[in-house]
Amino acid sequence: MSELEYTYRENLIPRIRKLIKGYTVSDILKEYLQNADDAGATELKVTYDHRLHNRLIGTRFEKAKGPALIIENNSFFKEKDFESIREISKEGKVDDASTTGRFGEGFSCSFSVSDDPSFISSGKAFWFDVLAHSVTKGKSNNISAWDDLSSEDLLVWLDTFRHETNQSFDERKTVFRLPLRTTPSSISSEYFSYEDFIGWVQDWTNSAHNILFLRNVQRITLDEINTNGERKCLVQIETINDIEIRNIKASLQSDSNQYDNNPQRLSEYWLSNNDELPSHSYMHELEVTAGDNKVTERWAVVNGLFRGPNNTLIKQSMEALNIEPTPQKVLPWCGCAIRMGANNSKAKQVSKFYTFLPLEIKNPFPVHIHGWFDLDDKRKQITQQGGGATLELLTKWNKSLLTYGIGLAYAKLIGFIKNEVETEQYYKLWPQKVDDSLHQCVTEGFYSNICFIESIRTNFRGNENWKKPNKSTFYISQRSNSELIRAVSSSFEVAIGGIGSFIVSQLKKAGSELSELKPSDVLNHISNCIDESSLPKPLDEIGLPLISDIEKYVSIISFCVGKDRDFSVLEGVPLTLTSDQKIQSNSVNVMVDASPEYSRALASKEYLMLHSRCSSLIEADSNLPNTWFRKSLVNLLTLVSKNFEEFERTEEWIELLIDTIWAESEKEVSACASVLSRMPIVETEKHEWVTVSTKIENYCPVILPDRLCSNINILDSLNLIVVKTSKRELYRKLNNHKPLLLELSSCELAKHIIKNREIDFCLNEEVRIKVLEYLSMDIGWVDHLSPPDLKFLLSIPFVLIESGNLVSLDSGRKVFLSSGFEPPDHIRGLRGEYDLVADNSPAIRKLFKKLNLREQTATHYVIEVILPFIKNTENQPERIKVISWLVSEWGNIEKSISEEDSQRLRIKLSQTELVPVAIDFMLVRPGDVYLPSFAKKLPELFRDRAYFPVELPDLDDSWEKFLIDVGAKSSIISKHIRHVAYSFAEDENIGKGIVFWNYLIEKFEDVKGLMFGSKTLLESLSDLPIMPVSDSSKLLKPAGITPKFERAKNLIIGTHHNLLGGIYNSIHGSIKLSDKSEEGKDLIKQLGLITQLRWNEVMESFSRVLQLESTGKAKDEREIQNHAISFYRYVGRDSNVKQFISEKVRTNSIRINNMWVDASDVFQDEVKVGGIFTWGSLIGDGSDPLVKKGLERIGVTPRPTPTYMARHLSNTKKYPINTPLSDNSLFEIKLLLGWFRTQSMYEIVDWPEFPLLGTDDLLHHPGDLYTYSNTSDVDTFERAYDRNRNIYFIARDFVSLARELGLKDIRKDVHLRVNEDKSSRINDGLDTELLQIEKYLQSETFKDGLIRLLADKQSLSHSDVNSLKEKELLPSEFIYCESLFLDYFIENKWLYTDNTATSFLDEESLSLYLLAKADIEDMVDEVIVFVTENHDLDGNHQQSLSRILRKQMKSGEITELLDKKNMVSLPEDFDIFDEIDIFESDNFIENSECDAHKNIEEADFESDSAEVILSDDFNEIEDWDTSEPNLGYTQEATFDVSNSTEFSDNSNGSSQASRRLSGTLSLPRSNPNKQSKKKTVSDNGTNGSDIPPPTGPKVGNASSIDSGERVSAPWQSKEFQKNKESGSSAIKNNNSRYPVYIYDSSDLGDTDEFSDSNDRATITGSKGENFLIENQNRYLMNSLNKLIKAKANQEGYDITEESEDGEVIRYIEVKTCEGEWGGRGVSLTLPQFEFAKKHDNWCLFVVENLEVKSLQPTVYELPNPVVHINRFIFDSSWKQIATSSIQKPSDVLQEVVPKPGDVYYVPSLNEEIKVVSAQPRGKLTKIEGEIISNGFNTNLKFDASWELR
Repeated sequence: MSELEYTYRENLIPRIRKLIKGYTVSDILKEYLQNADDAGATELKVTYDHRLHNRLIGTRFEKAKGPALIIENNSFFKEKDFESIREISKEGKVDDASTTGRFGEGFSCSFSVSDDPSFISSGKAFWFDVLAHSVTKGKSNNISAWDDLSSEDLLVWLDTFRHETNQSFDERKTVFRLPLRTTPSSISSEYFSYEDFIGWVQDWTNSAHNILFLRNVQRITLDEINTNGERKCLVQIETINDIEIRNIKASLQSDSNQYDNNPQRLSEYWLSNNDELPSHSYMHELEVTAGDNKVTERWAVVNGLFRGPNNTLIKQSMEALNIEPTPQKVLPWCGCAIRMGANNSKAKQVSKFYTFLPLEIKNPFPVHIHGWFDLDDKRKQITQQGGGATLELLTKWNKSLLTYGIGLAYAKLIGFIKNEVETEQYYKLWPQKVDDSLHQCVTEGFYSNICFIESIRTNFRGNENWKKPNKSTFYISQRSNSELIRAVSSSFEVAIGGIGSFIVSQLKKAGSELSELKPSDVLNHISNCIDESSLPKPLDEIGLPLISDIEKYVSIISFCVGKDRDFSVLEGVPLTLTSDQKIQSNSVNVMVDASPEYSRALASKEYLMLHSRCSSLIEADSNLPNTWFRKSLVNLLTLVSKNFEEFERTEEWIELLIDTIWAESEKEVSACASVLSRMPIVETEKHEWVTVSTKIENYCPVILPDRLCSNINILDSLNLIVVKTSKRELYRKLNNHKPLLLELSSCELAKHIIKNREIDFCLNEEVRIKVLEYLSMDIGWVDHLSPPDLKFLLSIPFVLIESGNLVSLDSGRKVFLSSGFEPPDHIRGLRGEYDLVADNSPAIRKLFKKLNLREQTATHYVIEVILPFIKNTENQPERIKVISWLVSEWGNIEKSISEEDSQRLRIKLSQTELVPVAIDFMLVRPGDVYLPSFAKKLPELFRDRAYFPVELPDLDDSWEKFLIDVGAKSSIISKHIRHVAYSFAEDENIGKGIVFWNYLIEKFEDVKGLMFGSKTLLESLSDLPIMPVSDSSKLLKPAGITPKFERAKNLIIGTHHNLLGGIYNSIHGSIKLSDKSEEGKDLIKQLGLITQLRWNEVMESFSRVLQLESTGKAKDEREIQNHAISFYRYVGRDSNVKQFISEKVRTNSIRINNMWVDASDVFQDEVKVGGIFTWGSLIGDGSDPLVKKGLERIGVTPRPTPTYMARHLSNTKKYPINTPLSDNSLFEIKLLLGWFRTQSMYEIVDWPEFPLLGTDDLLHHPGDLYTYSNTSDVDTFERAYDRNRNIYFIARDFVSLARELGLKDIRKDVHLRVNEDKSSRINDGLDTELLQIEKYLQSETFKDGLIRLLADKQSLSHSDVNSLKEKELLPSEFIYCESLFLDYFIENKWLYTDNTATSFLDEESLSLYLLAKADIEDMVDEVIVFVTENHDLDGNHQQSLSRILRKQMKSGEITELLDKKNMVSLPEDFDIFDEIDIFESDNFIENSECDAHKNIEEADFESDSAEVILSDDFNEIEDWDTSEPNLGYTQEATFDVSNSTEFSDNSNGSSQASRRLSGTLSLPRSNPNKQSKKKTVSDNGTNGSDIPPPTGPKVGNASSIDSGERVSAPWQSKEFQKNKESGSSAIKNNNSRYPVYIYDSSDLGDTDEFSDSNDRATITGSKGENFLIENQNRYLMNSLNKLIKAKANQEGYDITEESEDGEVIRYIEVKTCEGEWGGRGVSLTLPQFEFAKKHDNWCLFVVENLEVKSLQPTVYELPNPVVHINRFIFDSSWKQIATSSIQKPSDVLQEVVPKPGDVYYVPSLNEEIKVVSAQPRGKLTKIEGEIISNGFNTNLKFDASWELR
């Protein structure tokens, strides 16, 4: 047996996981079916094998022992297939037109259900063991293959492929066996169950059509083998007419076979000729057998190849085939299919899209659509959009194929089946409206081609034909029936089958318009064919085929009126068919619905009734012709009215007509009143016929009540028309709903008498009595008389008085009904003229009362007799006598009358002037005088006798009671009060005014309800200038003269004087008015005093306060201070006033120390500097928060800002520049600068420039000052050989402040130059030993030794060591001097010249100047000291360096020395450090695992973006050994944030990098065999030591930080600033880096564990944000600011800090750790990273220990760490996972030198790179190249394994 071994040519497991990620269970069978079809197989058999093959246990084939899928086809593998299957995604099919596949991924689907797929074909067997856990366990390869299947070792395993015992393996077949996965593996956790297989069976039982468009496969079988080895077929699908189908499909592939199935050559052949490409229309018959059930399916199919117009499809296919670097295989092969039913009609189906096999893509069309589409790699979507030329081309291809290929195939299919589809189903198969752009292509293509096919079925005069669509064919847009078609086709050629509007519109768009048959066409045709003068005429005699019978007539009517049933279109067209079967002329009126009762009412006249078939079409809301009357009573009566002369008024007909009216509704009856008024259907007593009416004034007929029927002769004199009394009940039916005839009543009789004024019913006493009695039956009619009618009625003399005369009630005489009251004798003479009525019958008496005829009572007597006498008499004694009688009898009068009359009498008396007053006995109303008892209590000011009644002797009590009853006042009278007010105001008597107002205030409860006119009394008083004004002794008052009295509405109360006293006067202080009580507030409101504090008025008044100057008196200053504090309190009370505060008020409004100062100069905290004030004197003990708030709103802040302090210090008038200062000024300057020294460093950039104090105690501009590292620097300057006398230094106490402000340092910022004029070189006579040492210093041996010392001292990584090899570490030249003078400069300013230096390195020329010494050892010591200091070596390393240099050791000696000292070893070789920008290419190394970050407790993962994680392990730097790869951990890439000159040009690259960060960067673990000094946490949370420490600076341990303390970022440390400022180009130690991890968050999202963690992280993150919000006072940059949570899903930040004005101060991203912020770090998403790059005021807050109960949460604040990143570095550990090829010496034939323009394939990138430049560096060559696929540039080390293209 020959056993071969292979390995996949790819990094396998991640690739397989990615490939199978998109597969579903159903996809597996489709992939195998597609592969079988591509291989030319005609049959596919899929078996679920339940058997357990226990014989395999213990063998290397044990993994195949369980259930499996066996997939067999009758094709076999060729050699190229064996090669291709060993590569995942090999695009081997792209050049084969006989196959559908392009991606080569079909077999990879096996791994979705099996970890160990295998197959047998062409006498070979293959087993794929990608996990290396079975046949290749312990081997380096993962595929085993055998070419001898008879080997004993294989037989047991090969038996698992057999369905039956001893079954032989046909070499011309292929059998796949997929042992089903039973436990999760690193490939997948998915399982395939027997239930899944049964799902396949069920799906394929119902989906036989899946094989319709395959090239070769005609049969598919799904069966199973049970555990006993018994086989059972579950479903089989096969083609019945397989020979026919094979021939058809062979013809479709004939051209392909001639050109070796090469799609490019095939397309070129097609393009070279004009031959028609093969396409076929045929029936494909399938038989589906499922158990005992067999079903035959018949499918109509169009399948073929299509050129498209001008060979469009062929040309576009060739363009796709020529896409570089990956051709896309597509050909113009497409088709359509539809299932036919048993009767050749369309059967039900769910349509699908196909590319040979069905796609999971929505198909809105009623046919299956097949096309060679460009699809995604999972066959899930048709390419239809995307950027780039390739996607645009493929999108164009798909649209063209749908338009020009499938559109034509679809049209051909319709033409193929048109005679086999039922008419009503035919047009449903055509494309309807769709929205998707791809679907619209099908529609467009279909209608462009259907125009050229006879596809429209027509009917003309009974003959049906197929025609191409054109204008000569009419279509009916309405839904038509056979009768309509029968009718209209007699005159028009019409399309049949229900063609829709969308189809019509698309045909028109395609240039083939049909004509719509409209109702107007039919109606015009009828009007032109019928002679109306010949009507009426029977329907069958009209002679028009359209309406020759009733059925045609009905269908034509239905068509013309349309779905809206608008019969009004028939107006003027002779189409009125009546019940007598005749067509009437247009002038005939007919009833639409002649129901039986209406028919009888019409006396069965059929020519007045519309035919019932026509009536049945009419709906309730249909519009009708004007001559068609809809069924209604009004229309019936109108029709009768119009033809009234044709009806005989028999008693029976009259009764029938009235009964019809009686049976209708009230609404109907009401509507026909006007029609009835024209119909004489009422018979009178005089046997006359009259119309119905209810208007008595028009002599309408009346129906008499029973009681008057016997007095008809009396009523004759009243001229009434009486309805025949014997028919009263019949005619009363007309009044059932609405009165149509008048029933005579009292009211109607009254109306009759009034309207017919010539009637005099009083001439005959009997008639008068009868009329009055009948009018008295219901006296309610009186209330409804109009004033003129009532006036006329009262003018009739129908009242009989005791004198026997008849009088009218408007005669002017006082007529009363008699009663029992009689006036006393002694005033009987006051009776006057009046009469009593003689008619005393109760009914008539009741009528007279209704007509306001009153009875003689005491009430009437007083009102009608007594009061007129009192008013009119001039005899004062008689008046008093009558008044006295009334007062004395008042009690008896009230007892004799009802309560109602008593109330009415009191009202009358209260409104009458009947009370004489004490002055001149003038009569006034009772309400205008006081009760005698109340008048005596009034104060002297109010005692006016004009308001006191006269005294009645001996009647005091009765007089008091009478006055009370009639309304005399026991409270103040408004008119009296105003009179008093006028009096004291006119006299300008302030005293009386004060008494007046204090009395009203005291009596407010009595006064507040009093009215004067339409106003209250107090409101009326507010309009009068009667309010005493306060004196003018106060400082604050309005301009002008202060009046004594003023209107209340122009005054304020005293409590508002502080705020409004500058523009309004106050009421007098003696008036006891306060706004503290509710009564006081109500009084102030009624008086209209000014109470509203309007901001503009307060401001105007305060402006006057600001003008007040202190008089020196304490009282006046207190008043000014009170005004100011009241204003501050007012501002503090209203949050809206801040916007109204003018700049004038802000700049000069704070009263401190008896003067006004600027608000910006006042602070809450005390600042002991002159000119800066505190608010302490204004707020006192702080108990009034409103004063505080007001001062804050005006502009008083808690403490000065740096900007303010800088401006204050810049006040040259107070603190002059370069001028001696007073002791106090000097003290204040030091205080101010000391304050600046305490401020936060990162705020300095926002400060304005301010002067600084020099060592000379003078202020200087900061540009004129310099700082120093220590005082010795100044001493050095002072002792220098020569120095600049105009140099000044910062005062010692403020050196740190000067550094932060950026002042130049005379040590750090200087640059030196050798003063060649003063220095003296030694050119000759140098010591030989010295020259030999110089030569040794420049040797590679010494450099290697130095590099090893540096690597040990600085713990450098391999990549750093490699980079040192390329650096100049030692001087290139040694210059020896007898004297050495150095000039020191800052920028271009000379500082001083020094001659004390013993050595100097010129960094530009790398020349080392050395001061010559007599002793050679001293010179060597000088060199050693220089090297040691220059490279920061410690004592141990200096000692080793000294030994190496002095002994000039060889490399072996150096190695031996340093090994003994246990110094770190160097790597075996050195490499050029080629920096590759991770943002310059999309080809990143894929991460195989990402478990180290699986449980990151963050909620900020975004889509597919890469993450940047900042680690806190800055202080745990240990050895990093990367010698052994372990792909289980994603190592960190280090971001260099130094600003060294080496990297100073990288800023642009960084910004670009931040925008293009994507993909996954993976680094190996450290060596697990090397014990790390650091204890870390492993992936599962346990302690471990295998995670390498990141490289980074040392900072404080988090555990030592107190809760809530703001922890600074490392770049805020002075060490960082020192390094940053130095600008040194020396090798950076580890403290110049900060660790940054990069990983792909999408790799974390595939597991449930991560999903759960992500949910928890969302909650944790929200808690961290809430913690900051709740404790925000700790973290605010200003106490007036506030933290505001961002809206949900805000990318870039979580919280904003905003000022009081809403300005965003900074954006805060919050990262929350439930426990300690550990080595795992916290992550930044790409949106957060990009946001931080664009916003300098972005910052990062890390909250740790949030869920640790024993610890308080700690918050770390990092001001924008992202802006400090300017480089991305990858160390040499990356080499361990890079793809490389180690070349054997024997393989090297010659040295390869790349040249610009060469194109190489780089395996590590899987890309082709074009060389731009090649730079040899020793044995290595650095390549600058362009990645051809995307145009990105990259830098690489050249590798001889690259393939030259």
